[in-house]
Amino acid sequence: MRVLKSLFYYLFPITSVLVIPFIQGTTPAFLLCFIFLFLNWLLSEKKNASKFYIIFLAPLVPFILLNTLAQAGVAWFETPSITQIPIVLVDDANPTNLFLRGSIFTQLLYLIAGLSAFAFIATYYKDSEINKLFWGIRILIIYGAIEWILFMITGQNSDFLSNRSFNGEEGSGSLFQLITIGGVTLERFKSLTGEPSMFAFTVLPFWVLAFEYKRSIDIILITFSLALSFSTTFFLGLFIYIIYKLCVSSFSKKIILLFSVIAVISVLIAVAGDEISLIWNGMVVEKLAEESTSGQDRFLGFRLGLDYWTNINYWGKAFGVGFGIFRLTDFFSTTLSNNGVSGLIYWTILFFLPFIAIKSSCWSDTSKKIFPAILVVFITMMVSVPEYMYLSIWITLGLAYRELINFSYFTSDDVNK
Repeated sequence: MRVLKSLFYYLFPITSVLVIPFIQGTTPAFLLCFIFLFLNWLLSEKKNASKFYIIFLAPLVPFILLNTLAQAGVAWFETPSITQIPIVLVDDANPTNLFLRGSIFTQLLYLIAGLSAFAFIATYYKDSEINKLFWGIRILIIYGAIEWILFMITGQNSDFLSNRSFNGEEGSGSLFQLITIGGVTLERFKSLTGEPSMFAFTVLPFWVLAFEYKRSIDIILITFSLALSFSTTFFLGLFIYIIYKLCVSSFSKKIILLFSVIAVISVLIAVAGDEISLIWNGMVVEKLAEESTSGQDRFLGFRLGLDYWTNINYWGKAFGVGFGIFRLTDFFSTTLSNNGVSGLIYWTILFFLPFIAIKSSCWSDTSKKIFPAILVVFITMMVSVPEYMYLSIWITLGLAYRELINFSYFTSDDVNK
């Protein structure tokens, strides 16, 4: 178990490398998640194994019930044709079928892998292993830095490990994206995550945790790599975290933070004002104004998901049509289409239950550090990222639930001391 744990910590961020190239989902970390799931009884003590399976099933059972209700609605009630509403399907091989669609089951496998990682962290993670988790992020960044430097030297895509592809299209699982600033063409930092926005989404919770745990080296490494991704996801996560810190910090720390932000922005503008303006306009302004292809796609996806949910019957508004059918450009509209209002409630409770169940005055120091990471991931998902299978999400959630589980062992007298 110790060796498998270490491998998982080091490999969990990698998503563009498949052990079996022609089978989606066979990333090294996902395979380890399934090993944990099916061999847990043999790999650990029975008490811990039982705890693992209880934690694994606790969110899975209500989720399956929710989707059973969604599919029942598809079978019982008239549902708007998905051919009449141009919406993105996870699998468009059969664009008219909504009942027991194959993607429901394939996407459920990804969720099961995520829940396995979630239960694994909540059950087996130890505080002393935080360095191993961050080394997983460091390995990801080191490979990305090598790739980035080789591009600067050769002008070619130097990602020699990624082998994932979608729909048989070579390279579709690892996008090679460039940006030109001040006449210099740079590769957008992505490493082994598939694309720059997914790199940003993968490392964002650990960027927050690096600040919360005051890990100077990781703060520097992650911040520079995120900046080189030129991803709107990073700007959003940065904005959320700054607002959070302004809300919870003391007055003196608020002033220091505001002056720090203003100073950094001022220096950047003074040193590279034109380049900063170009990046800001390209990554934020043009997307919000729908002047870029990415911005148009994001807002179109959101509107399509909202239109579909608006036109469906009341059962569908409550439960959707089934998880894994639609994949839009944000998790909010994706969830609303797939699982309705109940789905949004489910995911909100799943993310914030560890903090709702315990009074904030009783939060452990670790919970106080993890909460902003959860907050950044949740809002970023809902606004700009439709993914739920990235293991950094489930690891962060596992850390939060580990604190909730540990709290349950305290007596009321212990808490009041």
